[in-house]
Amino acid sequence: KSIPFEDILIIKLREKYIGKVLNKKGIVASIKSLIVTGNFIVEIEGIINVEYLVELIVFNPTNGDILIGFIESCNSSGILVNCDICKVFIDKSKLPDNSNFVEMSSTWFWDLGDNRFYYDKGEKVKVKIVDVVYREFVEEKNIIKDIDNNNRNSDEIMIINGSFNQSGLGPI
Repeated sequence: KSIPFEDILIIKLREKYIGKVLNKKGIVASIKSLIVTGNFIVEIEGIINVEYLVELIVFNPTNGDILIGFIESCNSSGILVNCDICKVFIDKSKLPDNSNFVEMSSTWFWDLGDNRFYYDKGEKVKVKIVDVVYREFVEEKNIIKDIDNNNRNSDEIMIINGSFNQSGLGPI
């Protein structure tokens, strides 16, 4: 049984776009619809070019959004939280007062009175988005146009910064 052309097109679009950042739009989460508007064949080369319209569902986090994720890693600069569709970086300045880093175990903790709370890898947390930065990819040079000062991966197009520095945020 052959696969319908539209199904093949959706599979190829998913491979290309799902989980990728559309510059200054967000992260593509899903394909909502596909309408083939026409097609034509370039007979000399045997290539089929297809015109289509596609509706995408895009995750576009904004300042103030609250996300739930899991602590992926910690370093002296802060905490990286994996929220499935995106990663959020919490700079050390966005942790509660009296937060400290233990170099030997790569762990952050927060002292509140006589209690000590650890931010452990794999722990479920609530994070508030405080900033979303889109960086430009310059394809012909295969580089990203600005410098990242947060010791994060240099190949990130969209950087989401968050905070634990508010009541109700952090481990849940």
